[in-house]
This record gives sequence, C-alpha cells and structure tokens, in this order.
Amino acid sequence: MTEWTSINIQLLLKDCCHSILLTALKILNGLVSFHTEVIRQPKWPSVNPKYTTLYLFKIYLLHIFFNHDTLLEFFDLPQETVLLLGAKIITKKNSDTEVNKILNSLLISDIDDNNEVEYEFIAETLSQFEKILKTMTITLWSNYIALTKCEMAVNNLKTKMLSLATENCRQQPPL
Repeated sequence: MTEWTSINIQLLLKDCCHSILLTALKILNGLVSFHTEVIRQPKWPSVNPKYTTLYLFKIYLLHIFFNHDTLLEFFDLPQETVLLLGAKIITKKNSDTEVNKILNSLLISDIDDNNEVEYEFIAETLSQFEKILKTMTITLWSNYIALTKCEMAVNNLKTKMLSLATENCRQQPPL
C-alpha cells in the first residue's frame, strides 16, 4: 500500500509540474521570440534554432545563471525530471531516449562568456522567465497558504466566540 501511494504521489507531482510547465514554456518561447527581435538571437553551433527555447530552459535548470532551489522544492522533483518534462513539452516527443539525445546535443560550452549579445540575450530572457515562473508557483502558493492560515484563524476565533456565548447562556440562571 505504501509503495502504491508513493508511486501515485510521484505521478501527481509530475502531472502538476507538467501543467505548470505547459504554460511557463509558452511564456519562455514568447520571451525568446521577443528578445530575438529586440536583442538578436545568438548563433550557437550545437543548437538548432527550433530548440532555442529548450536550450535556454536547459541553461536555466543547470544553475548556470540562477539558483532555483526553491522552485525545485516547490515541484518536489529532481532537476533531471523537470528538465525531461520540459523537453518533452518543447520537442513534442514522448520518448525519453529521443528527448535525452536532443538534450545531450545542446552543448552549454557553446556559450561565449565574452560575447555581450549572448550574455544579454540569455540574462534578459531567463531573468524575466524566472520572475514569471516564481510568481506562477512559489508566490501564488505562499499567498494561498497565508490566506488559508488566516481563514483557519478566523474560523477558530468564531468557534471560540460561539462556545463562549453558549457557555455564558448556560451559566445564567433561568428567568
């Protein structure tokens, strides 16, 4: 029973992550398109232009520019799993082998640290993506938890007040 429960919890976590990534990766793709027009998209030798969004997502998840431990804690999934789920969404392929082959072909070593256009393209795109992704996940969840705590406190106070009113009625002598 415990094994069945842990398997189903993992499936639910992956499903939740997949749902969030569906929207987030559309936003990342839009940011890539926007920054391609505004800044100019760099040419990386290992990156087919149709996988630029995947390349940036891989850069984002590999802790190269950002520390996203809180995001991985939110998803409660390993970094590799989140990357694979995102890669499947972007490539529209279901085979782990095929998707991993594409991911492995995208070489992080193609990034030229001295190229200002590359740095600006990556930094602008991924910093905006991170803000949006964290707002979609961590901030909303934190606000939900805070609101839930407030509602519980209000309900507990109402219950105590009702209990006190009832107790006061019992203690009063009948007329």
